[in-house]
Amino acid sequence: HAVLLKLGLSASAILATSLAHLALRCGLPGYARALFDEMPRRDVVSWTSLITGHAHQGLHGDSLALLRRMVESGVAPNGYTLSGGLLACAGVGQGALAAGKEIHARVVKMSMYGPVDSVVENGVLDMSGQAEETLGLFASMVSCEVVADGFSYAIIVDACGELALLKQGMQVHARVLGAGFDSDVVVRNSLLDMYAKCGRGHLEDALEFIESMPFESSIAAWSALLNSCRIYGDAKLGQLAASRLLELDPENHSNWVALSSKHASEGDWHETWM
Repeated sequence: HAVLLKLGLSASAILATSLAHLALRCGLPGYARALFDEMPRRDVVSWTSLITGHAHQGLHGDSLALLRRMVESGVAPNGYTLSGGLLACAGVGQGALAAGKEIHARVVKMSMYGPVDSVVENGVLDMSGQAEETLGLFASMVSCEVVADGFSYAIIVDACGELALLKQGMQVHARVLGAGFDSDVVVRNSLLDMYAKCGRGHLEDALEFIESMPFESSIAAWSALLNSCRIYGDAKLGQLAASRLLELDPENHSNWVALSSKHASEGDWHETWM
């Protein structure tokens, strides 16, 4: 910074923005804001860098305050700016629900003029603490043909689990498989949690859904069912799931262990050692 001052380059918006970003990364938010306030011209990039930087550093209230200042100054936020604001709202919690809805309104308005970046849609989903609203937002994403990523699917699966909506959860699971996110660790964990929360009052339904899929059942689907059988003690259905896993992935030794464990849990030692 001292060198830039000496060279007369401190007025450069790009350099000042980079310095402010560095100051935030170093845990110096006051220094960053001082650099920002000294800028002769603050564009959308400068505002966005400061807003998202504060949000990522856990300074959620300051991030939202900066977003308000930006709007009041007449600079229109872009998708990345709104994403930072949504991250701040999620950090504050229910106290920032009004601000989150305001940002969501801006996102909806932006979507009227073209596709919205998935990072913004994910921010809206993550900000909402209400599972019902999350389901509605996901439905809007689908109807607007916004391509969901793994993070979106994980959030919506969590919402289905919170509401114990097995049918909707299975529909999302089918989309996960079709989109190729079944190998995503975060998504798989969310699916397992969702099936567990929906109760054992649904394992047979899960089996029927998996077997009725119009495409070959994936390893992830049977793994999710097997884990739920373990949780709720359904040895018979768990044995079926383990057998199907073995058929799909015979080279995976853990599938042999899972099948053997199921036989052992039923006292069928002859089958265990076959």
